[in-house]
Amino acid sequence: MLKKHFKQHSKKSSNQGIDEDLDFDWKDILAFTIAFFQVLFPYVLLLIISFFVVMLIMSLWLN
Repeated sequence: MLKKHFKQHSKKSSNQGIDEDLDFDWKDILAFTIAFFQVLFPYVLLLIISFFVVMLIMSLWLN
């Protein structure tokens, strides 16, 4: 079903003047996954570090 849908859209794009059809495979998915983690990782790391800093401050303050 997905291949049929992709072929229909690639034929439409070929008719609109685009000479090359898009080739989307597992390498593209891997590249997007790696790029997603490169963008997201610093923010997640900052969130985790800030959580532990707040926990440390609260534990020192309550004792």
